[in-house]
Amino acid sequence: MSTLQRTLWHGWPAQSLLMIASVAVCANLAHAENLYPDPGFEATGVTGEAHSGGRAGHLQVAARNRWGELGATLTVEPFARYRVTEWVKGTITAGTFFAPHCYDWNSYEWAFASSHVMQTTGEWTKMETTFVAPDGTMRVNALAYANAGNSEAWVDDVVVEKIAEPAEVMAEVEAKTARTDDETQMLARWYLKQGQVDKAAGLMRAAAGITRTDIANQIARQIEDPAARRPYVVEMLAYGGPTWHAGMDRFAQITRDFSDEEKVLVAAEALAANAGDERAVRTFRMIVERSAAAGAPLGTVAESAARVTRTREALQRAAAQIPAGTPAAGELAKVVTAMDETAKEVDARRRRLGACSVRIGGQESAAKSSPRRPTRLSFPTGRPLRRSTPPASCVTTWSSSPARSSRFCERAQPMTSRQSSWASADRRDAWRARSGSGIWGRKASTSRRQVRR
Repeated sequence: MSTLQRTLWHGWPAQSLLMIASVAVCANLAHAENLYPDPGFEATGVTGEAHSGGRAGHLQVAARNRWGELGATLTVEPFARYRVTEWVKGTITAGTFFAPHCYDWNSYEWAFASSHVMQTTGEWTKMETTFVAPDGTMRVNALAYANAGNSEAWVDDVVVEKIAEPAEVMAEVEAKTARTDDETQMLARWYLKQGQVDKAAGLMRAAAGITRTDIANQIARQIEDPAARRPYVVEMLAYGGPTWHAGMDRFAQITRDFSDEEKVLVAAEALAANAGDERAVRTFRMIVERSAAAGAPLGTVAESAARVTRTREALQRAAAQIPAGTPAAGELAKVVTAMDETAKEVDARRRRLGACSVRIGGQESAAKSSPRRPTRLSFPTGRPLRRSTPPASCVTTWSSSPARSSRFCERAQPMTSRQSSWASADRRDAWRARSGSGIWGRKASTSRRQVRR
């Protein structure tokens, strides 16, 4: 046996080594980085109360208010565990004060939250909580309140420090037989980070509600191929993803390369998969309405009609995939009826506006329309349209709507005397509108030359 082995065998040197190791760990923890900005509130706090130094953070509410917070958004290591400690005092008369309160976001709402409820205390009291942030950021509020009134609190000496590494934290979560929704969503994100999509999908299928649609959205974001992504889009919709906060934005992100018709078909497939869920029904209606109205504010009547036609065709294809007599078929029939009414409205709009066409050099082109007698608001738009029309080859005629005119252009056809008089009247009316209304800041006596400038 060597001298070192004999020394360790007798015991006391081993105990000394353990003590040295413990001191080293304690020293390391004592010097852990504090991530909270201005932890003593010496730069941002108020005077009059302080646990140390001359200032402290202060949060006060008079009349009853829904929410207030005093804190900062921190950048942290994803999946690592952090501890928040702080000293607080205050008077809580109505509602709830938190000290501290930490949260991040899942796909739709606050998640991964951790907090400690504060009670009225006249002495400085130490408060503590821990958090894990899967996405690398965490909102850490030293003080926050919910539905509170006539209350105030002070906070000082906040410390936010890492206490466990990601692998250690997630091994603990994975080993649990019963997990919270936050832990399930967090573990799914961990699996995706490790490239284990199948494990994340297994968690999704075992979940329900917002947890299921959140995980489906996270998986869909990882997949580039639209065909491989489609099943997870269906899952996201089947459990009402678009009905949650910013849900339609999430849907737009994961269907960025889907056509409007494909979106309707995916929504119908999701409805068939979970027709008994109220959020799935709402999701289907939202997507069909969005598909039919896409671009409508700037689109022409013809474009609106084409969108409605494509949407109705997609609904017909979807109806062929859903068994008759099911709840999904009933909801689909309601949406088809609503789309038929939309088609009638578009057709009525077409009849009200009339029709026109433009031919330039014998070829049909787009029409430019402007009022013959411009109003104060329409004239600035009408003037550039009139100036952009070829002067010697355009004929002005009227559509069935008396408020609109269209220019039919044919370069090979000169104006007749009657057509020329119409064009002259058109220019005269425009000049009178400019000089008489004063919308350009000129007096009515402004000369024609000045107006042309």
